[in-house]
Amino acid sequence: RPAPSWRPELDALIAEGRARLEADDAAGALAALERAVALAPDDATALRGRGLAASLLGDHARALGDLDRAVALAPENALGWLHRGRVRERLGDLRGALGDLDRAVALDPANPHLPEVRAALRADLGDHEGALADLDRVLALGREDPTTRRMRGSSRLQLGDATGALREFDRAVALDPSSALAHDGRARALGLRRDLEGALAAAARAVALAPEAAQHRLTRAEVLAEQGALDLALLDLERALALEPRSLRGLLDRAAGRAQREDAAGAHADLDRAMALAPGDPRVHDQRGYVLALQGDLLGAIAEYDRALELAPGLPTALRRRGLARRRLGDLEAALRDLDRALALTPHDPLTLANRADVRLDAGDHAGAARDYERSLTLAPRAPWAPTVRELLERARAGLGPPPPEDGARPARAQVDPPAPPKSGRGGDRP
Repeated sequence: RPAPSWRPELDALIAEGRARLEADDAAGALAALERAVALAPDDATALRGRGLAASLLGDHARALGDLDRAVALAPENALGWLHRGRVRERLGDLRGALGDLDRAVALDPANPHLPEVRAALRADLGDHEGALADLDRVLALGREDPTTRRMRGSSRLQLGDATGALREFDRAVALDPSSALAHDGRARALGLRRDLEGALAAAARAVALAPEAAQHRLTRAEVLAEQGALDLALLDLERALALEPRSLRGLLDRAAGRAQREDAAGAHADLDRAMALAPGDPRVHDQRGYVLALQGDLLGAIAEYDRALELAPGLPTALRRRGLARRRLGDLEAALRDLDRALALTPHDPLTLANRADVRLDAGDHAGAARDYERSLTLAPRAPWAPTVRELLERARAGLGPPPPEDGARPARAQVDPPAPPKSGRGGDRP
């Protein structure tokens, strides 16, 4: 059947829309694709392009309507499912977005861009094992770039695998030595291993490469706080919040730092601002619990951890901190349950291992305590609390309990816990 007389004009308009999208001219693309859809209302390619342009301009509801029609008209086209998934994500429908990405990957299994986008979505949903499986697929398809390696490093960090994360970030730096994000990732991985000197050098490099990026100052502040340089950490936090006043991570970290400085009013002011910004975010309740625990309100802290875990049952910091609060209240059985659950989520975290070893030592489980202390030291031999852990390991091996308070102390917890890594970067969209 001969092509309609308007087909050349339609093809030219679609090509113009695509070219304008490639040039970051979403408004110009939308104008061209509006004309294309007016010419051929049931053309899936024109609808798909118009939906993408509308989404880039922030009109996600309109974009979703176009993309619903596009996938109905051309269900075999992977790009339609990809673009609708991205729009659903922007509208907050993460599960629906994941379903669309599943369809896209199934339709075009040789396209490495699709599993990379799905990996980022899975990471946002907390499925870091699934994210790594997708990123393995990206590498198997022959695509390796700094973004892929950074995403892998971030998921490994979330799983508590500092050594694996460091390998990924090292590779990202090798691929792009000027990537501030890669150096920031190295700092976070080294911080998790409690190599604080190395972490500080990596964080300083990230700040030097991108001095106006708040997140790198936040990472450096966390390392400085771990080193006990709280005044310097607070200076970095102030600068970061001046650059990005609505940074949830910055507000939560500064609240912790102010609580360390016994500035209760300042800490709670930051927490109130964080709650106003993200009322349903479990990290706000987690950090509020931490501040209350520092102030000696252990029951109030546990109530906040409970709320955080209602919102995110797999939040390892809330489980670990609740375990510590329960230990201080003398409920060793409940403390051990929390720390077991935290370690099931982050089996390579040296601090949680040391915390569980303390509880086991308190409970008289000398063999279990010794095993946890040994693993903690293997993972973080240079941690600030490593000398204390070595002393406690010797006591556990000798069948002795913890020393009385005047003779020694339990391993210190981190002053400011590292937050979740920032969301991974993603590749661009194409109509």
